[in-house]
Amino acid sequence: MMIVRRLVALLVGAIVVVALGVAAGAIRTESTDAAKQTITSWIDDTTGSHATPLTTQPVTGTPRGSVGAGDEVRQLLARVQVVSGLPDRPGYERSCRKGKACVFGSSWTDDSDAALSHNGCDTRNDILRSQLAAVQLDPKTHGCKVLSGVLDPDPYTGEVLQFRKGATSSDIEIDHVFPLEAAWHAGAHDWPLTKRVTFANDPANLLAADGSANSAKGSKTIADWLPPNRAYACTYIATYLRVAAEYQLPITTADQAVADRTC
Repeated sequence: MMIVRRLVALLVGAIVVVALGVAAGAIRTESTDAAKQTITSWIDDTTGSHATPLTTQPVTGTPRGSVGAGDEVRQLLARVQVVSGLPDRPGYERSCRKGKACVFGSSWTDDSDAALSHNGCDTRNDILRSQLAAVQLDPKTHGCKVLSGVLDPDPYTGEVLQFRKGATSSDIEIDHVFPLEAAWHAGAHDWPLTKRVTFANDPANLLAADGSANSAKGSKTIADWLPPNRAYACTYIATYLRVAAEYQLPITTADQAVADRTC
């Protein structure tokens, strides 16, 4: 505290000196602002007032929107493989209950090669922390589990959704923009399990969204489903195509036509 008081005194003294210089015409007004900013940064560095706990820092996820999404869509369409249709590959089972195939691994596992994995928190809560505003965390979980927050706006409906664990938590789900089942038929059936688990937990393909809209989407590709919030459609398509390009998953001619027509 002694250091802080001395720095504050320096700040006041510096501002007085600079102000006298301004009044005398010897120093420009911009210099006063620069002095304030510099000394204030000294105080912040000393007290740590600007530091954000690691557990509450935003994590990388799918962008809410972007300028030039249409341009990105056209660029991505030139990169992805286009096929007439996706073959029906048997064996897809998401469930990991006894006797089930569990082809993409346990839901929201922290044990994968995806970004944010091995941080002590499951993928669902990683995405909630990243994409909700006004987040309140459970202090008993080392800053992992989200107790409440606001999805403002929900990308799929454009509405503002409240999240409260145990009360309205089911209203917000985490969607795989490129659906897992579609990925299975598009080629993921040939991947090793470790790659499928990484895909299922990759933040680049995950989006906090309205539960009802997500249920309506199911495993549909962009040829058969786009967000009801049409203002988000091109950003959604760009995300879908970005994932397809990254994982070398083909899209269909119908997907291509919708992307062209929409963006």
